[in-house]
Amino acid sequence: MEATTRAKLHEGLDQKTRGALQRFIRDLRGLKNEAQKTHRFLALVGELFPDAATRQLSEGIEKVVRVETDRGRALRRIDAYHGNAIFEFENSLRVSEGTALGQLREQAAGVWGEDKGGPRRPLVCIATDGIVWKVFRPRLRDGAPASPRPADVELEPLRTLTLSDDSLREFWLWLNSVLYGGGGRRPTTDGFKNDFGATSPAFADAMAALREVWNSARALPEPQLAFATWQRYLAVTYGQVGGADKQAELEELFLKHTYLATTARFLVWGALSRGKFGGSLRAEVDSVLAGEFFRARNVENLAEDDFFQWVRRREAAEMLAPVWERLLRQVITYDLGRLDEDVLKGVYQELVDPKDRHDLGEYYTPEWLCERIVSELLPARGWVSVIDPTCGSGSFLRAAIAHLLHANRGDTGTLRNVLEHVVGIDIHPLAVIIARATYVLAVSHLVRQARRPVQVPVYLADSLFLPSEVKQQRMFETPGYEIRFGDKKVSVPEEVVIDPDAFDPAINAATRVASDLAAGGNESEKTLNAYLRRHVPVLAGRADFDVIVAALWRFTSELADLIKRQKNSIWAFIIRNAYRPAMLRARFDFVVGNPPWLSYRYITDTDYQAEVKRRAVVEYKVAPTSQKLITQMELATVFLVHTLSTFGRPGARLGFVMPRSVLSADQHAKFRDGSHAAPIRLEGYWDLLEVSRVFNVPSCVVFATHVALDPNGHVRTTYGKLPAVEFEGKLLVRDAPWSEAQPHLAENRRTAKLVSMGGRTAYSTTAKSAAAAPASPYAKLFRQGATIVPRSFYFVRVRDLNGKVDPERVYWAETDPEQAESAKPPYDEVRLSGRIEGRFLFTSALSKHLLPFALVEPPIVFLPIEEQDDGIGILSANELRASGYREAAKWMAEAERTWAEKRRGKAERQSVYQRLDYSRELSHQSLRSRFLALYNASGSNLSAAAVDCHTLPERYVVDHKTYWARCRSRDEADYLAAILNAPALDEAIKPFQSMGLIGERDIHKKVLEAPIPLFDPNKPALAKLARLGAEARAEAARVVGRGDLPPSLARRRAFIREATAETVERIDEAVRALLGL
Repeated sequence: MEATTRAKLHEGLDQKTRGALQRFIRDLRGLKNEAQKTHRFLALVGELFPDAATRQLSEGIEKVVRVETDRGRALRRIDAYHGNAIFEFENSLRVSEGTALGQLREQAAGVWGEDKGGPRRPLVCIATDGIVWKVFRPRLRDGAPASPRPADVELEPLRTLTLSDDSLREFWLWLNSVLYGGGGRRPTTDGFKNDFGATSPAFADAMAALREVWNSARALPEPQLAFATWQRYLAVTYGQVGGADKQAELEELFLKHTYLATTARFLVWGALSRGKFGGSLRAEVDSVLAGEFFRARNVENLAEDDFFQWVRRREAAEMLAPVWERLLRQVITYDLGRLDEDVLKGVYQELVDPKDRHDLGEYYTPEWLCERIVSELLPARGWVSVIDPTCGSGSFLRAAIAHLLHANRGDTGTLRNVLEHVVGIDIHPLAVIIARATYVLAVSHLVRQARRPVQVPVYLADSLFLPSEVKQQRMFETPGYEIRFGDKKVSVPEEVVIDPDAFDPAINAATRVASDLAAGGNESEKTLNAYLRRHVPVLAGRADFDVIVAALWRFTSELADLIKRQKNSIWAFIIRNAYRPAMLRARFDFVVGNPPWLSYRYITDTDYQAEVKRRAVVEYKVAPTSQKLITQMELATVFLVHTLSTFGRPGARLGFVMPRSVLSADQHAKFRDGSHAAPIRLEGYWDLLEVSRVFNVPSCVVFATHVALDPNGHVRTTYGKLPAVEFEGKLLVRDAPWSEAQPHLAENRRTAKLVSMGGRTAYSTTAKSAAAAPASPYAKLFRQGATIVPRSFYFVRVRDLNGKVDPERVYWAETDPEQAESAKPPYDEVRLSGRIEGRFLFTSALSKHLLPFALVEPPIVFLPIEEQDDGIGILSANELRASGYREAAKWMAEAERTWAEKRRGKAERQSVYQRLDYSRELSHQSLRSRFLALYNASGSNLSAAAVDCHTLPERYVVDHKTYWARCRSRDEADYLAAILNAPALDEAIKPFQSMGLIGERDIHKKVLEAPIPLFDPNKPALAKLARLGAEARAEAARVVGRGDLPPSLARRRAFIREATAETVERIDEAVRALLGL
């Protein structure tokens, strides 16, 4: 595919390809049958692909196969057949998809019948009308005969593509993966996703085979050990894994990781072997999985006895051989000598994560950003040391290697220098394998020439802590570490642990002796002593060599016992990796990466959570003082201060991709202002908010330096200003290299100031600090509304309700479908209906009902509450029944049952009533309040209104989407609405709001940090604002009364702001003067 260029793959399509696809779409409109569409498709292939692909497809046009039917053998024609792909064209899939699927079953049965009982070739079935392309994986039902019939064939849907001007590139990439079977394809991230990703036939076939093999292997000791230990590591990475069917979800994820680990090793095989091998494909598969292929090429640790080696068991290997051979054949179709991007990360992102992982969007770092951060930090010439302590798939490692190779081109000893200077760590078991593969691929041209064994310096370890298997202790007078593995524990001297040249060889030597001891060999401490002297000479000259040998003999003996019990397979691998943080202290000039974006509250391992808190609160003092804010503390912040403090030399620099909340959120205040005890100093940041297609969470890049602390344990420099770069631009492709992304990006250099408002701080390049003053006294008077959830239980549509509710009447009600659709799963499908007493019907409002100076269309809610002297009382179904309210009791009984059935996580500890009155935000309200001031809890802009509850159709209950305060008079409510709708106040809180992809979001009580004084009608400035607020309220009421408000919330709010613009301008002027804004 020589005509393919990086521009075609990254920035869209070249003009020739785009034109050919557009002509194909246009021509299809005039074609009247499937035969014409088939031949037009052949013509398209002739335009897009080399002659070989066209010739092979031409030979497959109208291919004839014999099919076993109920009436005997019959001949069937395939519209188009290429490699393992069967195409069935229809004039319209919408009309005749069923016919197409029936024909595909016949054709797949016929093709498999040609195999005459041998191994079934993997097939892909494609039904299309030229515009819609539906891809299926055919499979045979259990017990199908050697010559299967169409009824024996099942079609598993893989993906659907619709060809249009918006999907030309996606279609071209997919078609390329289907048709181009020869060598020479340029390896790209998108190409690998098509061939090996979640919608590929290769993945579907592999997962089907892995599930079958796992069913027979899961109860065996070694696979069981691998799965259990993998699961422990994963819990640290993700927090809680798995939902209702946790075991099944975990096993499915484990098999996905096994598949991708194997695929990664095959990719490295392709790069090192260039697709050439002497023996059978099966022999090559065995050699790769056993690691023999890599060791023969001096790569020592790419195929270790890790979590995914269970597939090498004899029975598993036999069943999986055809699947692995197919993957190897697919790898051969690429020209891996032209590998110039991190091709594995797209597949990695699709397959590594459990479905219920806290959704942080596309969290892996785009190629262009890795390159740009590395080029910003690393010098243009010379060797410097770099570590990525959370390396993921290895994108930063690849960027650092490329930079150093370019900076030191022509140097001798280049491979040795790369291995010594670029190191990665990750706690994700699969990430380590993928990152090692990425690392080897980046230096494959050097590895092929290596004369000495290569240890890829990417390790499975926790950069934040030594894992639970490892504890520091003293062995008599010798400092050491305690290792726990399985049900065993031994101690190893510290001097061995911190010396990488001694530790790996010593553990490997002890493992070999343990294997012989378990097999009945005549091994002893004496034979281990001799073996270590010969094979680990670096240990032999040490004064305490006998102490070291004694410790390693205890390890050898315990490991031998596990080997006898078939519980050994992964411990040597874990031990060799887990100690790495201890060996790498203060060794690096630069720390780069993208740390885990996980809030403290999502860490489910209580011991790990306690250690994180200890680091944040005690060691580095970077945690917020508020206990409530600690739950929101980002693990990323702790990683940043710890990894730079631990791995960086004095003066080392760091560049981390971080959630943008570090610039403004309250839980990061100490990190921002330097009032912590970590030896780091912020040096600047890049703001990525205005760059499209980066992450699903607003992000930034933070730069810091390892510095000395003052005698009081603090950083000597306090922060007032920082250099900032605001990136902006629209990327055509998220993961383009820097050379292609750069023309689409602008870098605007700014100076950021640490601004404050009340007790809050934030970095901003535009805002100024509010006048120094305490927070408003209204901060204590405003409360958040009640969590009226699940919405499906309480927001109702009432039949025959005209005007006000009659409290003595019984009404028919049902879940309001509009509110139910916006409910969170699993409650979005809940629908309740039945009779309800009128006394339990109220009005409420979500943020969408709150406009500037107006409350519109407040919805009806059913609530099991009654007015009490001190607020509101909540009534259970039993209490309702005992009070004679049988209809409401039936409704709440059904709500109780549904809640008990569907609640998950922390909600399992709450009753439906406790959830409704969370933090007593319902029971603290009063149904007697007349004047309220309301504002929205979140949104890009503030919207506030003064509400007279006596003018509403029903008694009013405030929902948690709004904040409320009880006002003593209408004037006070108008005063507050005026201030809260002032643009000056909206602008003032912008730097302190968390950011979403469409702008600022959380408001909550940030607005009350402004020094808003308590209303006093005797103060002219305050009375003036009350009058202006009343004027704006009247203007808004006139607009609402016309009945022509636009449908969307944003347009409604803009509509009201436009109508009240003159009054709001006067309000804004008064507010700026009052608050010093």
